[in-house]
Amino acid sequence: YPADIDDICEKIRAATKGWGTNEKELIAAFGPLGPVERYHVAKRYVEQYGTKLVDLLKKESGGSDFGNAVQLLARPIEEAGCSIIKKACSGIGTNEKLVILVVSGRTNNEIKVLKKMFFKMYGEDLAVKLAGELKGDMERFVTACLQAEEEEFDPEVHTEEKAEEDARLFDKAGRE
Repeated sequence: YPADIDDICEKIRAATKGWGTNEKELIAAFGPLGPVERYHVAKRYVEQYGTKLVDLLKKESGGSDFGNAVQLLARPIEEAGCSIIKKACSGIGTNEKLVILVVSGRTNNEIKVLKKMFFKMYGEDLAVKLAGELKGDMERFVTACLQAEEEEFDPEVHTEEKAEEDARLFDKAGRE
């Protein structure tokens, strides 16, 4: 683990020790970290203190918006994404904005990992689940995202000249 991970774990423990949680200290320790650092902290925390960080944060900060946010930050990205989708689909109606935030803009590999993790966590096929939750254009858009058929970047094909040519063709088609 990187050198500062143990220090961050100790700061999180201090922020959650005793009566109540010192949210400012928790934010100062955990908030500025990137996803890789948060992953290391979550793994190291359980090694040091025998408690999963997400379980500690759930106990300490509950189901408030703040609590939900820090619990998501304590999970690997793909697990957090799956949790968000599950929450978006619970209850009456589906929070389409949350679904879009999770599934759009991901690489082919990230989509594949997300689908595998959703099945591992919930025993359901993500595409089938969302097809049952969404309708119309939203269903078609999300299904297209989940098919993981994004064209990978190829610097020999995706040149500035090609982009300019495509822009001219789009412009011409829009004018006709």
